[in-house]
Amino acid sequence: MLPIEVVIPTFKDYEREAEFCKVFLPKHNAKCIIVEEAFGKDIVTQIGSYQFKAAGLAISSFQHTLLLDSDNNPVMAPDRLFEAKVYKTNGMVLWPDYWPRTMSPEWHDIIGKPYSLTEKVRDGRFPLVNVQHLTPEQEEKTKFTELKGTLSDLSTESGQVMINKGTHGKVVLMILYYNMFGPELYYKLFSLGALGEGDKDTFATAAFACGKQYYQVKSFIKTYGYHDDGYNGMTMAQKDPEEDYQLFMRLEKEYRDKGIDWDKDAKEAFGGDNDVPVFTLHCNIKKINPFEYIKDDKISDLSANRLKHRFYSKFKMRLPEDGIDGVSTVKEIDFELSRWESVEELLCEKKIKFTITKEKDIESVCEYIKNTIAWLKVKK
Repeated sequence: MLPIEVVIPTFKDYEREAEFCKVFLPKHNAKCIIVEEAFGKDIVTQIGSYQFKAAGLAISSFQHTLLLDSDNNPVMAPDRLFEAKVYKTNGMVLWPDYWPRTMSPEWHDIIGKPYSLTEKVRDGRFPLVNVQHLTPEQEEKTKFTELKGTLSDLSTESGQVMINKGTHGKVVLMILYYNMFGPELYYKLFSLGALGEGDKDTFATAAFACGKQYYQVKSFIKTYGYHDDGYNGMTMAQKDPEEDYQLFMRLEKEYRDKGIDWDKDAKEAFGGDNDVPVFTLHCNIKKINPFEYIKDDKISDLSANRLKHRFYSKFKMRLPEDGIDGVSTVKEIDFELSRWESVEELLCEKKIKFTITKEKDIESVCEYIKNTIAWLKVKK
């Protein structure tokens, strides 16, 4: 089992979640790490929101690190990725967001890295085999991120980041710097008011500024959700970086050997519905909170005291297991059901105390959880 460190902002937060940090986590090769302990009280009071991810990355004891948001769930064992070619070759792996990258050209002046206005080296997020030398008319139709010397599309979704702090130590410090001065300056330079402003593009920019390699997964996000007066997207399914990398490298070589640029079919191989397996489900909409769900008639059947929508399109995790006579088989696990069973175990069976459960009616919530689990088992 891989070791885990849970980032806790302050000593006060640590004491509030004492049972979780001191009793539960150590049984699972995990522990809490406290930002205030590393940075001091004066600094931690200046940190908020997205900035804590950069701080947590900086103080983590791990050299080989998979940074995950608290609402992000790996749906395959991540162990093998630390030995995968994509990670060993690049030292840093990122994933895409939905949105185009909207960088300010002024940032290039700050870091002293020039870019070309006349050389187009990408078509969207895919490399051009034949660099285009742009006419003035073509320049007006070319995205900034397609120019030589710029960061490519798409913007980065930082719910999951892999980084080798041994090779990318300076990058970690630059990420921290960009986030400490993010809200007032860098978040705006890195988004120009576009959707998703925050820490997300500080990771790619830090690597770029330090001259360090990284790979951003090319496969687009697959969104899972449910239909009810329209489609409600509930989670961002990010793809397996190694399989994505192998596909990208194969196609890049194929088209480079042919001397032609990628065609439509090659680009469509990286759509969200492609065959690259899902690595994580970043459940960023309606973060799991039965204390709120129980009162929300948009997602709950209040008379039946349970959930009324499957959030994740009946997504099944496919996990390998040893079969009869040592033959490997694949076991399918209902992601949403397993998630609620974990909640039941923590809140209702082991009765772990959290700040969120203080002065709450645990019995009624546990009844809601039990009813939801029974409903999910029927509504497969």
